Amino acid sequence: MSRIQKALEKARAEQAQAPRPAGNEPAGPTYVVRPAQGGQVDPHIVAYHHPHSHLTESFRRVKAMIRGIVGADKLRTCAITSAGKGEGKSTTALNLAIAMCQDFDQRVCLVDADLRRPRVHRLLGFTPRRGLSDVLNGDALPEDVLIADTVPRLTVLPGGRSSRTPSEMLGSPRMRQLIEELKSRFDFVLFDTPPVLTVADAIVLGPMTDGVILVIQAGKVRKRPVERAVELLHNSRILGFILNRGDMVLSHYGYRYYDRGYYY
Repeated sequence: MSRIQKALEKARAEQAQAPRPAGNEPAGPTYVVRPAQGGQVDPHIVAYHHPHSHLTESFRRVKAMIRGIVGADKLRTCAITSAGKGEGKSTTALNLAIAMCQDFDQRVCLVDADLRRPRVHRLLGFTPRRGLSDVLNGDALPEDVLIADTVPRLTVLPGGRSSRTPSEMLGSPRMRQLIEELKSRFDFVLFDTPPVLTVADAIVLGPMTDGVILVIQAGKVRKRPVERAVELLHNSRILGFILNRGDMVLSHYGYRYYDRGYYY
């Protein structure tokens, strides 16, 4: 029995002895989540700083479109990626996670699966000691690394220490097991993953999730790199695309952007 399995059995035993709260909650292990040590949240996280702004409402529309595409009861996990670097995938993932917490009263876990260049903790202004890489290496348990953010109902699993073999770690049975654990504990799990054209990590992790969203920076990325990214993600379910630093939109597969009546 692995360390994660042993921890699960212990958590289930403790949960069985505790009184059950009312309401429809995911049936899973109870994690003792550490609070984040206070820091400055990046100003690009508009869903945190300006929850009633037009930009934050755009993320709520993205969330609503996701639920409309796949059905509210089917989508539990989603990977956020981009074709290349610097397109805003990490800020998009965090803004979307916060918007989900705000609007649907959901318990959301944001996993920083960019083990080469983790950024989620920096955007939130804290420095983790360990993270996802430590769990996958067997050096930590999930409850050792999960961080409760200042946003109610948002939990973050930071990337942790850098690794020389991120793709192998993300494609491991331990990662699959961790995803199932998180699904049993949270209503929704988002994964921030590296760019598709840079490394294979998102290509490996994508099929393990219920869907993938590609973030595209307006005015920067040409059509061919996006097409190539889609080709590489052929084993994943592509939910759509988010045009960043422009009109925030989500489309069905096929480069069909819609918002304000625009179609491409």
